[in-house]
Amino acid sequence: MNILITGGNGSIGAYLTKYLSAGHKVLTLSRGMGADLRFDLLEISDHQIANILEDKKIDLIIHCAGKIAVDNLDDFKLNSFVLNKFFINEVGRKKRYIVINSAAEYPRSGLINEDTAPRPSTLYGESKLLQTALCYYYYSNFNIDVQVLRLSNVITPSLPPRSFIGAVLKAVAEREKGQVLINSLEIERDFLDIRDFCRLLGVIMVSPSKSFLYNIASGSNISYGEVLNKLKKILQQYNLPNPEVLIENKNESLNKTACDISKVVKDYQWRPQYSLEDSLLWCLKERNLL
Repeated sequence: MNILITGGNGSIGAYLTKYLSAGHKVLTLSRGMGADLRFDLLEISDHQIANILEDKKIDLIIHCAGKIAVDNLDDFKLNSFVLNKFFINEVGRKKRYIVINSAAEYPRSGLINEDTAPRPSTLYGESKLLQTALCYYYYSNFNIDVQVLRLSNVITPSLPPRSFIGAVLKAVAEREKGQVLINSLEIERDFLDIRDFCRLLGVIMVSPSKSFLYNIASGSNISYGEVLNKLKKILQQYNLPNPEVLIENKNESLNKTACDISKVVKDYQWRPQYSLEDSLLWCLKERNLL
């Protein structure tokens, strides 16, 4: 299968590229160095995209491109509207798409499933919700073969320090000087190991599309405090210092969203295999921190 991955230099896209290249012809499209096709998705035209899809005989587009930090209008456009350049031409409408979106489209608390009404609390979540709406428009009106996967907090070794796990890994690398700044130890997240997601993606992409939308997560929440306790036990085994934890105690509601993954479990007979301890240990070793 010939696969085009947009945002192939990002923390998720880069790992998907590495994983899928073992059995498929994978090309990355990004404005970053090292991409097979260096284009800015905000500037590339739909005609250029159509030419790429035809010339490279692309079967599947996995859309990972996006910005977590939505600081300006271009960031918002990148997260929400660039797929229109693929969908708007006849060549693009004949292709299959898997769009990597985010659980940030949902409310910040309560049990969520695919029928839960979206209520994003950040510009990032708003931009991703618009991308889902764009995909659904073409899915329902033009029969484009597109699936949207709303991922929870994905763990990869290359996470940036803006994310909680990325900040933890950075603090470990700084040894005695390492600090982790958080709002509360009680904040809860559903963390998903990228290796579990890759295994699921490998099944989805070779199967007929079964539904437009799926929530992809581990199915269980864990607090920041519990994450730090698990990290402490790992570091103690290697006689390494534990990062200092600084708590801001901001007066804001705590994120305690629980993700129902029963739909994807039923349709693809998939369940996550890696524990949080497995994920932390893997990331620490991949970064040569142990």
